[in-house]
Amino acid sequence: MNDKCEAIDKEISGCFARMEELKIERQMISEGFRIERAARMEDMAARKALLERRNELTAEFSTGKSKASALRSELSQIREQISNLPHVQSGELEAKIMEAEEKIETESMSIKQERELNTKIKGWRDQLRQAKTVEPLLARRKVVEEELKLLQTSMDELKGKLNAVYEKLGAKKEKKEEKKEGEEEKKEREDPYQKINDEWKELQAKIDAKRQEKREVRNAYFEQRRQYNEFSSKNRRMRVARSVLERKQREAAELEQQRKEEEEMLKRHPFEKEMAVCDDLLVYLKGLQTKTTATPAAAKPAFQVPEGMTLLKREEEVLYAEEPKKKKKDRRERKQKKTAFTHDLGTLQSFAMVHLKAPVSEEEVQATVELVKARKAFFDALPRGADVVAELAKL
Repeated sequence: MNDKCEAIDKEISGCFARMEELKIERQMISEGFRIERAARMEDMAARKALLERRNELTAEFSTGKSKASALRSELSQIREQISNLPHVQSGELEAKIMEAEEKIETESMSIKQERELNTKIKGWRDQLRQAKTVEPLLARRKVVEEELKLLQTSMDELKGKLNAVYEKLGAKKEKKEEKKEGEEEKKEREDPYQKINDEWKELQAKIDAKRQEKREVRNAYFEQRRQYNEFSSKNRRMRVARSVLERKQREAAELEQQRKEEEEMLKRHPFEKEMAVCDDLLVYLKGLQTKTTATPAAAKPAFQVPEGMTLLKREEEVLYAEEPKKKKKDRRERKQKKTAFTHDLGTLQSFAMVHLKAPVSEEEVQATVELVKARKAFFDALPRGADVVAELAKL
C-alpha cells in the first residue's frame, strides 16, 4: 500500500510540476500580449499624433486655402478695376496740366482756345485723378500677388507635410491591416490559451483520478486490515476460549489424577518410600561386609525410584573421610592404619532420609545394619500422618 501510494504521490507531484510550468507559460503569453498591447498602444498613440498633426496641417491648409481664395478674389477685383481704368501715366498728365496752365497764363489766347484748353485740363485732371486711383490698386495688386505667392509656397509645404503624414498613416494602416489579418489567421489557426487550458484540465482530471485511486488503495488496505483485525480478534477469542476449555479440562484431569494418586497413596503404606530406602541401605551395607579392603564401594545400590519421581545421575564425590593423623616426632613404631569407608552423595542422602549416620569403618557396619532393620520396623509401625521426628525422640 505504501509503495502504491508513493508511486501515486510521485505522479501527482509530476502533474503539479507540469501545472507550474503551464502557469509560467501562461504568464509568458500574457507578458507577450502585454508587450503587444503596449506596442499597439504606442502605435495608436503615434497614429493619434499623426492624425492630430494631419488635422493641424489640414486646418492650416484650409486656412491658407481660404486666405488664398480671398486673395485671388481680391486680386481678380483689383485686376478688373485696373482693366476698367485708362492706362495713363500720372506724371505725363501732370506735365501736360502744368504745361497747359502755364500756356494759359503766359500766352494770349482767345476765349475759345482758352476754354478748349481748360476743358482739356479738366479732362486731364480727371484722368490724373483716375491715374492716381490706379496706383494704389497696382500697389495692392503687387502686395496681394506677393502674399498669394508666399501663401502658395506655404501651402505647397503644408501639402508636402500632409502627403508625408498621409503616407505614414497609410503605411501604418496597411501594417495594422496586415497585422490584424495575421492575428485573425493566428487566432483561427490556434489559441495559445486554449491549448494550455486543455492541458490544465487534463492534468486536473489526472490528479483527481490519481487521488481517487489513492483513496481506493487506502480504503482497500484499511478494509483488508479491518477484515484481518476481525479475523485476528475472532481467532484470538477462539484461542482464548479453547485455552480456557483446555485449562479447565487439564485442571479436571489433574484433579482426577490427583484424586487417583491420593486413592493410590491411601492404598499404599504411608512410609513405603522410607522402607524402600531401608531395603536399599541393607543391600548396600551387606555389600560392605563382604569386602576386606578399605576402598570405597564401587557399585551403587539399586534404588527403587518412587512413582512420580525421576532419578538424577550424579558424579561420585568423596564427601566424608577420616582425617589422617599427624605423625609424632621421635616415634619409631608405625601403627597400622584403620580402613575408612567413603560414601557417595546419594548414599549419604539415603542415610539422612531415615535419620541415621553412615558407617565410617568396617566395625560399624554390623551395628548400622541392625539400626537400619530397626528403623524399617519403626517406619512400618508408624501410622499415616505421624511426625517422624517426634516419634524418634520418644525412642
